[in-house]
Amino acid sequence: MRWRSSMRTRGVSMARTAWAPQLCTTPPGREHVHTPLARRQYGIRLRGHAELVLSCGQTIQVGPGSIELAEDLTGKGHITRTIGNEDRIAIIIPVSGS
Repeated sequence: MRWRSSMRTRGVSMARTAWAPQLCTTPPGREHVHTPLARRQYGIRLRGHAELVLSCGQTIQVGPGSIELAEDLTGKGHITRTIGNEDRIAIIIPVSGS
């Protein structure tokens, strides 16, 4: 099954194709160390908070309602830390296309 959506980038709507969304729950204090991705994916945060540490060293804080497109397929990848005192719940949607 494929799910199709469009996103707006710089005023242009681009089609994306996605497969098998996953619902992920991560407890407070959990850290996923440098992880390059197998494919591009959207992360949609439903509950809880996290810090994303990019390979360039930049840290981004995300929480409920945030949506990120992760594209670090090469190199050392990124770190995801669950922060705060509640579980982090996210939907991860792999996408294809450039």
